[in-house]
Amino acid sequence: MEHLISSLVGRYESGMLNRRELIRGLGLLTAAQPSTGADVINVASLNHVSVQVSDLERSVAFYTRTFGLTHQGSDATTARLASGKCHVSLLRGTPVGIIDHFSFGRRLHT
Repeated sequence: MEHLISSLVGRYESGMLNRRELIRGLGLLTAAQPSTGADVINVASLNHVSVQVSDLERSVAFYTRTFGLTHQGSDATTARLASGKCHVSLLRGTPVGIIDHFSFGRRLHT
């Protein structure tokens, strides 16, 4: 987590992100952090998120620049981005900014 925050701040300081993009990125990282409460599911990762957007090209540029994701491909209504085991699907749709769905990866017991 510290590496991701440092990367976001570094991108902001070098002018690659504006303040709004930095705040969005930090907010998303914070939301993905599991609580330490006893009734919490044992989450290992954020597997994927699907977000509705108005402009696929602009959104692909934002997510690749902000989070360092790699563009995996697109069709007329969907763009797929990834970094390791984390995937983001951008869906052209309204209302925009809605998280269509998300999935957590669970920690397997050995």
